Amino acid sequence: MGEDWHETSGNEFGFWELEIPRIKTISAFSPGVSIYSPVGWQVIGGTTAEKNARCTRFDAPGRVTFINDQARGWNAADWWSGYQLVDDSGNSQPLMSRTDTTVRPDLKLMTTANWLVGCLATTSNGQAGEAFYALAPDGTKYWFDHLIYTQADTLQKPLWSNSPLGMAASSGNTLAVSGKKPGPTPQIIADTDQLERQYASLLVTRVEDRFGNWVTYHYTAGKLDSIDASDGRHVGLTFNTSGGTATITVGSGPTARSWGYAYNGVTHLTTTHQLTVTRPDGSTWQYSLPVLPASALKTSLESPSPTCSSQPEDWDLFVDGTITSPAGATLTLRVNRKRFARSYVPKQCWGGESGTPDSGYPVYPKEWYAFAVVSRTISGSGLSTAIWNYSYSAPVSSWYQDCATPTSCASTVWTDVTDPDGSRRRSIFSNKFNETENKLLREEVYSPSSQLLRATDYAYATVAAGATNPYPWPTRLGNDKQTRTNSQTSGQWAPVRQAIITQQGRAFANTVNSFDAYARPTNVTKNSASSP
Repeated sequence: MGEDWHETSGNEFGFWELEIPRIKTISAFSPGVSIYSPVGWQVIGGTTAEKNARCTRFDAPGRVTFINDQARGWNAADWWSGYQLVDDSGNSQPLMSRTDTTVRPDLKLMTTANWLVGCLATTSNGQAGEAFYALAPDGTKYWFDHLIYTQADTLQKPLWSNSPLGMAASSGNTLAVSGKKPGPTPQIIADTDQLERQYASLLVTRVEDRFGNWVTYHYTAGKLDSIDASDGRHVGLTFNTSGGTATITVGSGPTARSWGYAYNGVTHLTTTHQLTVTRPDGSTWQYSLPVLPASALKTSLESPSPTCSSQPEDWDLFVDGTITSPAGATLTLRVNRKRFARSYVPKQCWGGESGTPDSGYPVYPKEWYAFAVVSRTISGSGLSTAIWNYSYSAPVSSWYQDCATPTSCASTVWTDVTDPDGSRRRSIFSNKFNETENKLLREEVYSPSSQLLRATDYAYATVAAGATNPYPWPTRLGNDKQTRTNSQTSGQWAPVRQAIITQQGRAFANTVNSFDAYARPTNVTKNSASSP
C-alpha cells in the first residue's frame, strides 16, 4: 500500500480493498473541457451517444482539450492505462478487442486468459452508456454493469510538452522532438497543464455457472451490502461511516457467522496501518503493514534537466510489515526500493526541446522503480525462526540502436530465493523488449554448498515480429488500445513449447509437437537420455 494509494472498486476496507470482480479503467474528470473531450468513461466519438458506446465502439478515450485554453491538451498516451478485467481472485488481465470473431461473434472482446466479453446496452444503476457481459474459460457468466467512480491522481505537465502520439519518426529509431514552447497567447492561463482523473469500474452484479446456479451482488451508493445465492445463502456487509470498522456476516438467525474488521492508523500521516480480523470463534489475525511511499518510486527524470536516457538514482528504503496468525505465528516481510530494467528498448523521446538531442522523456522506459521483497521470516512461540532471503541481479538496460546484434547486449535477469537450510533457487527471465519479455527461461536449484542439483530450461511458442506464424492461432489475438506497451507480448499467446530438466547428468524433455487453435497441446513427447 502507498501513501497515494487509491482503491478502484469503490469498496474500501480501511487501507485495504474488497476485490469485487469488475472491468476497470481510468477516466478524465477535468472541468472546462470541450464538447469533444471524454468525460468519465467515454471512448473516441463525435457525439455523446458514440462516446458512451464504450463496448460496441471499444477504443481509447479521445483527446482531452479545453474550451478557454488552447495551449492545454492531453492524448490518451499521456495519461491513460487501458482496460483491465479483474477476476474473483483479484487478478487483473488487459482487455482487448478480438482480431478473429469467427467463434462467438457477439463477444467482440477478450483477454489472453481466454475470457470473452460482449456488450450490454445499459448499466444497472442508471449511469449513462453501455456495460459488459463476460464468459469465463470454465463457462461461468458475469454481468459487469454497476458503474462507479473513485478518486485518482491528478497529472501535471508543461504546457509546451509533446505527446508521444504527436511526433514523427526520424533516423536512428529515435523520434524527433518538436516541443517548442508556444508564443504568448491570451488563452494561456498557467505555465502547466493539469488533468484531473477518476478510476471507473463496472462492478459485477450477477455470476452464473454453466449449470444455472447464480449469485447476485447488491450495492448501495456503490458499496457492496449483500450477496445472495440461488440456493438461499446470504452474505451481508456493513461499514462504519468513518471507514474504521466493517463486518461480513454469512447466513442469518442463530446460524449466522460474522467476521469483524477493525482498523486504526487509517490516515495519510501514519507510517503503519493496523488491521485486526476477528473470526466467528473470537480468534484474531493481526496485520501491521507499512506505508510504501509513492514518492520513493520517483526517478531522477524529474530533475531540473532530465534527458530521455537519464538513469534513476539508486538508494535503499527498507520497510517491514508483519502478519500474526491466531496461533501466534508471525510472518515478517521486508521490502526494499529496487531499480528494474529491460534491454533492446526502442529509443523514442518526447516532450523535449527542438534542437536538443536526447531531451524529454522516453515513450518506452527502460528503467523504473518498484518495491521488492528482500526477506521473509516466520517466528513465534515454539517455532524456530526461519528466514527466506531474496536477491536480484543488477538491472540490465539498453537501447535497441546501441546493440549491434541480437546477442551483443545482455538480456536476462535473475531472482534468487535462499531457503532457511541454505539451499537456493534461481529463476532467470528474459528482459528483452520483444516477444520473450518477462518469460521464465531457466530455473536452477542449488544445495546449501552451492552445488547445482537441477536445472529446467523453457522454450515458448512465440512469434517474432515480422516472422511467419507456424501456429494455428493468430499472431495477434487482439488490440488493448495502448500505444506505449510492448505490443509483441500483449495480445499474443505464448504457451510452453518445451521444458528440459537436467538432473544428475541426464536430460528429461517434455516437448509439445502440435497445438490446437486455442494454444492447447494436442501431441506431446516425453523422453530422456538413455541410462548410463
